[in-house]
Amino acid sequence: EKMLAASEAMEYEEAAAYRDYIQAAKALAETQRVVMRNSDEADIILPCIVDGEEDSEGEAYMVIFSVREGKLVGRESYAMEARFSIDRDEASMLSAFIPQHYGRMTSIPKEILVNKMPEDGEMLQRYLTEEAGHNVRITRPERGEKRALLNMALKDAEEMIRTIGERAAAARERKQTLGREIWEVLSQMDALPAYDGREYRAEAYDISNTNGIDTVGAMVVFNGLAPERSGYRKFRIRTVQGQDDYTSMKEVLSRRFLRVFEGDEKFSVLPDIIFMDGGKGHVSTALEVIEATGLDIPVVGMVKDDRHRTRALVCRSDDDWKEIPLADKPLLYKYIGRMQEEVHRFAIEYHRKLRGRNVSRSLLDEIEGIGPVRKKNLLETFGSIDRIKELAVSEDPADLQSLADTPGMDRKAAESVRAFFTT
Repeated sequence: EKMLAASEAMEYEEAAAYRDYIQAAKALAETQRVVMRNSDEADIILPCIVDGEEDSEGEAYMVIFSVREGKLVGRESYAMEARFSIDRDEASMLSAFIPQHYGRMTSIPKEILVNKMPEDGEMLQRYLTEEAGHNVRITRPERGEKRALLNMALKDAEEMIRTIGERAAAARERKQTLGREIWEVLSQMDALPAYDGREYRAEAYDISNTNGIDTVGAMVVFNGLAPERSGYRKFRIRTVQGQDDYTSMKEVLSRRFLRVFEGDEKFSVLPDIIFMDGGKGHVSTALEVIEATGLDIPVVGMVKDDRHRTRALVCRSDDDWKEIPLADKPLLYKYIGRMQEEVHRFAIEYHRKLRGRNVSRSLLDEIEGIGPVRKKNLLETFGSIDRIKELAVSEDPADLQSLADTPGMDRKAAESVRAFFTT
């Protein structure tokens, strides 16, 4: 259920992790059938290649199976930065990985089983023995229970790599489909060349406030299917009084693109497309700012239905408005839904944080005898204005005393806090 829910939410890495858990659980009983009666601990290390063919290179992984008390009890995989060909590089992969991996381990097993011996195997054995403080052997078993265990690990690793390959192929297909669907949207606005298979960089914006108070803006970034959280930005609205989402959005976009011309590297990467959480009004506001900067960035609005779900995209081409239904673009529909949820969440979180900070500040500032130092100490000690109020109105003398015992406070100051919250 968790795997399917994550997949529906387009959290594909999380869904894949749950899939791996399921496979590991199914494999557990099988792995316990083979035991090493003559060895209590060992690691099996297997280099694996995804999408690697005889004359080509692929993504490389090192898979380690742990044998403890004679039983296969765990598996870990490590992605390699470089790409390799399994026929040429299996031995060199082992030579590079073994000292790097075990050099940072606090416990090294007595035996390491491999399916192909590294060329510098004897030197690696001496290094591991010195690091471990006990004799360590690197062996390639040819028969017996160790070979049976190695064969089982090979079968498991092959299944894991097959799964990774299928998952990678599915991810590539999703990215291609999304790219085509975004390209189809962009083609509604301008003549574009044929789709070249690229991933588009998108930005989405939202405004959040409470009755026009503590208004904030939020910007989120998606690269292809995935959010790029390092690119998220938040803005505290400075020039707008009251509730005016259009003018607030104009300030956010103006500040965002002004930072580009100021040379701010945090804002230097421009999007291929901007999604506005709204209809024609929000799109017009965004285009007004972008056109004033001299930039050329397509803008689309996300139009909601009566259930507050996005039903279509709206864009302006020359002086005409076009509405693009999403019914025949299921991946784009989910992508936009996720983007809306993400920018809405990010905006609300910042607004709540700002509002909570301001509420705490305004209430404590009104209490006679509570200055900046006492206010800071009370908040640091009790965490929130609600907790301070709870102690102040309590009939338990110990609660009032806890306020008085706060650094910088005294009985008189604590009585002032109580009087403020009980009057």
